[in-house]
Amino acid sequence: MTIRAGSVPARVASGETQDWPVAGSVGDDGAVCRLLATLVLATVVAVASLAGSPAVAAQSDEPVSTTAPEPGGDIIPKPNSGVEPNDAGDRGGALQTVLFIGIVGGIVVIGLLVARQSRKARAERGF
Repeated sequence: MTIRAGSVPARVASGETQDWPVAGSVGDDGAVCRLLATLVLATVVAVASLAGSPAVAAQSDEPVSTTAPEPGGDIIPKPNSGVEPNDAGDRGGALQTVLFIGIVGGIVVIGLLVARQSRKARAERGF
């Protein structure tokens, strides 16, 4: 068994050895290092942009008036006290339903792809 630079020997179910590449090794072309450098640079730029412009509190010299809530004007509406959606973009309308179905569908697709790739990788390793 020979070990090449930038690889780790791994036993396969059939008993033969297979070389697995090591991140940051000679044959890796520095892809991992470039990705890490890009993430660090993006983080530094984001922090610098937030720190460079201090948030100015919106304050005025005008007195703040507090009003009593209107009768029946609670923050949380009572069940069945709202109005039916008239437009697709209204609260509870078709666009909100389609968005929910799209998000749930996307999560299901991601889960199925991960499960398929996991099965494929296990089959290749002989498990």
